[in-house]
Amino acid sequence: MAASYGPRALACVLTGTGSDGTMGASAIKSRGGTVIVEDPEHAEFKGMPESVVASGSVDFVLPLGEICRRDLWIGGGQATMTKPEVENTEDQDLEDLLAFIRDSRGFDFTGYKRSSLGRRVRKRMTDVGMDDYVDYRDRLESSAEEFRHLFDTILINVTDFFRDADAWSFLQSDVVPELVASLDPSEEIRVWSAGCSSGEEAYSLAIIFAEILGAEAYLNRVKIYGTDVDEDALREARAGLYSSNALKGLPEDLRKNYFEPSGTQFAFRSDLRRRVIFGRHDITSDAPISRLNLLVCRNTMMYFNVETQSQIIERFHFALQEGSHLFLGKAEMLLSDGNRFEAVNMRQRIFRRRPGDVWTANHTASIKLSTMAATSMWGSTRNVRWAIWPSRKRRSRCCGSTSTASSPDSTASPARCSG
Repeated sequence: MAASYGPRALACVLTGTGSDGTMGASAIKSRGGTVIVEDPEHAEFKGMPESVVASGSVDFVLPLGEICRRDLWIGGGQATMTKPEVENTEDQDLEDLLAFIRDSRGFDFTGYKRSSLGRRVRKRMTDVGMDDYVDYRDRLESSAEEFRHLFDTILINVTDFFRDADAWSFLQSDVVPELVASLDPSEEIRVWSAGCSSGEEAYSLAIIFAEILGAEAYLNRVKIYGTDVDEDALREARAGLYSSNALKGLPEDLRKNYFEPSGTQFAFRSDLRRRVIFGRHDITSDAPISRLNLLVCRNTMMYFNVETQSQIIERFHFALQEGSHLFLGKAEMLLSDGNRFEAVNMRQRIFRRRPGDVWTANHTASIKLSTMAATSMWGSTRNVRWAIWPSRKRRSRCCGSTSTASSPDSTASPARCSG
């Protein structure tokens, strides 16, 4: 259909499991067609809708009833869907509220998908008995505590040790041994857990490397960076304390070897914890950690729109050394990045960075230095390594002239959730 109808093709992906619909949606989008996806949070089976949304090959994400009651017009490869006027008003009220949050608190939600972001904001409004965005803004202006509750609602924290066990098993049995074998025994191994939440993912990585290398070699060679935008989650991660319920999915030998009783909780081994460094970092705007051998970012990008996802992948490509691996979540794919990444195991969402520097057209060859928000992230600029980031030439919106921008701006923009 994509080949025959091109920009006049229309795909509608509804409830279902698996990811086979993603390939068709991607093909239609590549030919200029239109893709509508049932909102995963309203679908009976969300696997297929989530997969398509995560791929970025989508124009509209709507509840089933919303798809049916809107009129669709397609012409020349451009699709529009008419909406009731009241909804247009609500959309603008939401944008005004997000602008207020950005200006007053420095949290920029620009890159978030509006469908899921709007639902979370409305959920919090419902919790406090409000249904008007303007009234809710007044509440935020008068209550710092309400800001915290809103952010906790937006920044959903879902994580476990070795979440999606099959994917982690492949990482341990195939990827990490290959990584270790490719390096000199004296070389440092640099790993980044982006969107690490409360630390389970970062400590899962520590366990894998300690199991493969042995504790002594791990302490001498491995450095794991765990980053997130949520300071509360990072405090939990740094403490490394977990309940018995949080460890219930771990094999008994791993619980005994890597966790020590601490009151009513269990602490990750203090000697190994020294090699896991946690800090605040925003993957949508802060310069990436560089020279990585492995980058893990699971079930985080699915919350961003297509443009922001593309920018994040660009940063990840820069951060990884040639031949190094990127480990994503089940609902995330790189169907349109074959020139920068090759699939090592598509089912487990593990990809390898291809050789060469492949930049999009808005990048130039000039190089600028930018720091990884060193003072706020690591507490000191001492011993902080610098990341090299290509400058970008942008068209001025007002006059069409070209200006050069260095590293991404440092405006905070939350991105949280972890595998």
